[in-house]
Amino acid sequence: MKKLLTIILTLIASTSIVSASTNLWEFYNEQGLMLPSYEYRKDFYEQILAEDEYKGTAKQNALYLQYLQENNFVPAPKANEIKLGAFNPVGGTTYRLQSSIGTTDASVKLSSFKNRSSIPLTMTLLATDIGYGTLSPQTSRSEFVSFSGITQNSDGTATLTGVTRGLSDISPFTASTTLRQAHPGQSVFILSDSPQLFEEYAKKRNDMAITGLWSFNSYLPTTSISATSSTQFTNKNYVDSVANQGAATSTETNGGIVELGTLAEQADSYDGGATKPTVLQTKNSTSTCQVVGSYNIVASSTTGKLDKNCLDQSLNYAFSGANTHSGVNSFSNSVGIGTTSPFTSLGVAGTITANTINATTTNATSTFSGNLVVSNNASTTNLTISGTQTGGTLSYNASSTAYSCASGTCTYTGSIPATANFGIGDFLITQTNGNNAGSLFLVRIGATTMRVAASKASATANDCSYTFTWSGSNFVVAENTDTNSYCSIDGTIYWYK
Repeated sequence: MKKLLTIILTLIASTSIVSASTNLWEFYNEQGLMLPSYEYRKDFYEQILAEDEYKGTAKQNALYLQYLQENNFVPAPKANEIKLGAFNPVGGTTYRLQSSIGTTDASVKLSSFKNRSSIPLTMTLLATDIGYGTLSPQTSRSEFVSFSGITQNSDGTATLTGVTRGLSDISPFTASTTLRQAHPGQSVFILSDSPQLFEEYAKKRNDMAITGLWSFNSYLPTTSISATSSTQFTNKNYVDSVANQGAATSTETNGGIVELGTLAEQADSYDGGATKPTVLQTKNSTSTCQVVGSYNIVASSTTGKLDKNCLDQSLNYAFSGANTHSGVNSFSNSVGIGTTSPFTSLGVAGTITANTINATTTNATSTFSGNLVVSNNASTTNLTISGTQTGGTLSYNASSTAYSCASGTCTYTGSIPATANFGIGDFLITQTNGNNAGSLFLVRIGATTMRVAASKASATANDCSYTFTWSGSNFVVAENTDTNSYCSIDGTIYWYK
């Protein structure tokens, strides 16, 4: 298990540590240090102290504290955080190969991989993301390698992973398959100062790309050389000289010096010429088009739209196109539909919710595709309703539907007039042991169904029930139950406006 830690904790041998701490926090606090992260304590415990999984229990932390106190080791967080991905040199002892490796192996197994204090090494403890070493040093099979991972095995061995073989000993120090060597078991492995290690450091005479963050806390780099390209740093002297000289006059193709335009210049398209270009000022613009104010530049809001105050609402406007108004429109005066007789029809697609509609003369036909609502008394000579009437005086449609249904569902298609709103009728349920009669009532909207039933209390009773349904223009009679199949129903329903 290896986890990236934001803060790298290193084990520092102490000459003498006297501690009476009862827990880990007190131990570190006595040293003026912060408690290491859970990830680091887990890694340290499982690799050095015990084989069980570290969960931060009281027993595990007591064992952890005992080891630190008895062995005089202090896990010391660095004041400046060291991020994994940085490079740090590594020292060690002489190690041996646990088993032989060929020229294509990308991992190296060592019989042991610990520091001089017998602490098993990990990439976390080494505070680096790459290490360099030499296989079979000072022999004809000597080979420079690098590695990016360390696995400490349960049997005490260690495996180097992410191994790059055959690193060259001359610039550019890249890997080559021809430089790979086979190494028998027990061959020597050391953490060496290979040429690749020195490539990790900046060199004064070489062109280099710096990938780490360099901070200058006391002094800044100095130079007497002036920049010659757009990507080069400049010294303070160059910056001061350019600022003192000013800049070129701005044009449509070149950024430079301009003059801020006044309100008057903005209003009359002022042109200062090539030597004095003027620009608009945001302080003179508005998106709300205030009636009071000195603004004369109209700008859209963040929605991309203009405010209604940008138009003079007291003026008359003539719109010749087909305009659609989806909202509620209020008119404080009359709405003129044409100017001479015969007047143009006023077509209302939705619902009219006004107290009155006044007209002096009209020869045209007005069509209402929605509802015509009259909140007060309506006085008309002739009011023709061609569609469905949803109110008014009870009126018989001179239409009725006679029905007779012995079983199942009986549908009388198109029997309900389009102008009908309710129906009144009767029914007779005929049974072997007697008949049941009653009244029938249905409406177009709301109570569109009615259920009737008949039953006898004798031992030979016949139980039956029926449902009447208003379905569009169809009158439907459905038999729901008929215990002994002895029932039938018939009758007549009359349709009313």
